[in-house]
Amino acid sequence: MPLLYTDGMPPLFSRLLGNKKSRRLLAIDIGSDSTIRSFLFKEGGGRRIALQKRSFALPRSRELSARGLASLEDGEDSIPYIGRYRHELVGACIRQAGSRPEEALVGLGGRLAQNKIEAVDVLREREDTPVREEELHVALSTFRQEHCWRAAGDKRYLLASVMPLGVTLDGQPLAALTPARRGRITRVVLFTTYVLEAYGEMLAELRSHWAGLRLTAISDQAAIAAALIGAVHSHEALLVKVGAKTTEVSIVDHESVLFAGQFPYGGDAVTLAIARQTGLDRRRSEEIKMRFKHAVLPQEATRGVSTAVQSAVANWVSALRDLLGASGITLPERVFLFGGGARLEAIRSALASKIWYHDLPSRGAVSVTVLGGEAITGSLFWNREPAIAGPEEVALGALVYRLASGK
Repeated sequence: MPLLYTDGMPPLFSRLLGNKKSRRLLAIDIGSDSTIRSFLFKEGGGRRIALQKRSFALPRSRELSARGLASLEDGEDSIPYIGRYRHELVGACIRQAGSRPEEALVGLGGRLAQNKIEAVDVLREREDTPVREEELHVALSTFRQEHCWRAAGDKRYLLASVMPLGVTLDGQPLAALTPARRGRITRVVLFTTYVLEAYGEMLAELRSHWAGLRLTAISDQAAIAAALIGAVHSHEALLVKVGAKTTEVSIVDHESVLFAGQFPYGGDAVTLAIARQTGLDRRRSEEIKMRFKHAVLPQEATRGVSTAVQSAVANWVSALRDLLGASGITLPERVFLFGGGARLEAIRSALASKIWYHDLPSRGAVSVTVLGGEAITGSLFWNREPAIAGPEEVALGALVYRLASGK
């Protein structure tokens, strides 16, 4: 059965939000391959006040060194740690605020989740009658029941989040329910997120443990797309999140998400390439990756590292091209790059070149911008600390923006 659903929906489905009392809200981003991040704030009396920002690094070579680098490729390795840290996060927030938050929004993504754009078609019994809201809710309920899980390879994924993107009636957009709009086939377009079964069970256990805390979930990609439109005021863009193990990609077009996908290749592939080329351990290879242009190395080692980095980034670009090419969607003119991998100069340089998209359908020259969390939450809070900033905290900022604005 489905576990968690976001209630963030377009105007056609939205519930009215409004609470003049002071309330505490918690955003938790567990869509990263390397770090869990949370942000606690309160709002009331016309002000929003940032209270606490926390982060936990997921286990890497320190805890799992005996199993080697290859063992870190499976997202299920980190599930017990995520469960433990989630309990610690909520507990710390309660201690900080003096009471339990009224609401928590969880961002999903990374290796533990898969996003899809799906649609449910409803053949109406009577096309001469207006579309009723109940019909749309029935369509959503039916979808949740019939698509509560899916298989990918040897893994089972549970449906964790469903966000309606839009509705059409006989192929024409339906922005409002009016007596004049009648037709035969209603289509509801959905942004769905599925999580690994063990991960979904952990989320359900946490929800049960913190009874009384309103806990909902949403895809990081969906939250970022909404924040890009609402806070950054960019209505057409390609979003590329480069995580440690996974790169997540989506295309935003005005009020909707046209495409969402991912591939299992991220910044850690560059680290691993350096480690294999130099024989250095993971920690030192990571340091060289982040400071490659300034790292002090023998000339021969520098050439080897350069070759390793260029090869790994070329493989990453090839995977990105394959994903976008298979979508068949025209590239928008703006690309927003974020996630920890956005700090890698080699990736930024590769995307700044026209070579990578020269044979993909596009609207012209593509400009690349590194997006930081501050672009989303910069004006939300009365106080300035703790601040959300940097490409690693874009998803966290989008979750906070959604909680604060109800969008």
